[in-house]
Amino acid sequence: MTTRTVYTVAFLFFLGGWAGHKDALEAPRAAGAQTALSPQEQQEMVDRHNHWRGEVGAPNLQGSESLVTYAQAWADELAALGCNMIHRDQDQYGENLTRIAPRRSSSGQHSLQAVSPTQVVDGWADEKQWYSHGTNRCQANKVCGHYTQIVWASTREVGCAKAVCADQSQIWVCNYDPTGNISGQKPY
Repeated sequence: MTTRTVYTVAFLFFLGGWAGHKDALEAPRAAGAQTALSPQEQQEMVDRHNHWRGEVGAPNLQGSESLVTYAQAWADELAALGCNMIHRDQDQYGENLTRIAPRRSSSGQHSLQAVSPTQVVDGWADEKQWYSHGTNRCQANKVCGHYTQIVWASTREVGCAKAVCADQSQIWVCNYDPTGNISGQKPY
């Protein structure tokens, strides 16, 4: 029997860093931690973002190689830290993160879980159910910042990456330019 667990962290007005994370970032990278997305997977990420943006009339995003490079660097750093979900201490770009747990067999073996770019974006976009455009708020005790970043109308570019950790879990990162989730503004 296998189980699938997906963890997400929202980019909701991130104000501070994780205490001590700057020191932890100097830890050596785990050998083989990087598993870059193929060009087809990159395009699938862009296309799926645009699917959700189309539902609200937001203009299509373009893929950005510089944002892919930026996201890959962070995914690799997080993989070196054991796939801890930590937002980059910056406000230059919007950011969505997700962690995909490894598949665990009945014998306790860990293996890489198959997950598509569409599943990753849809996992973030599933937060739509908790977002009220009328009040521009999430439901109480719910997260919707991944969704609002996806559909943020003034965002024009996206770049995404993933890395595989030593335990076979995955960390996925998307960065957005310009950033969304600006306090007091509606996404569309």
